[in-house]
Amino acid sequence: MDDREEIRKFLKELLLQKGDKQPFTDDASLLVSGLLVSVGAVEIVIFLEEKFGVNSSDLGFDQTLIDSVDAIESLIQGKKITPAFSQDHTTGCETMGMHWIAGGQTRFELFLECCRASQPSG
Repeated sequence: MDDREEIRKFLKELLLQKGDKQPFTDDASLLVSGLLVSVGAVEIVIFLEEKFGVNSSDLGFDQTLIDSVDAIESLIQGKKITPAFSQDHTTGCETMGMHWIAGGQTRFELFLECCRASQPSG
């Protein structure tokens, strides 16, 4: 399985976990559009760290870098592409969390806790 297929499979599983069975294209925005929320961003970053060795603390984190299959593949290849959306739709937790991610793993774990606490129950 190549990188693009692995990324697509991972993102499809994330969407399925939240009950979204709709197909998506490789350039479709997943985070900025709201299809995935802050916990999804955390899951993607963990996936990238574990599978591809992407160090989130070196990203100068911008969620558009992980917003689509195309963006993630470009990140893995060390390239940046123009984001699909330019508006900032982050919540307070996401905004705070993105700063935490840039600070390293310990702050990343705090971000994960913040996001879990902010998710509606049920």
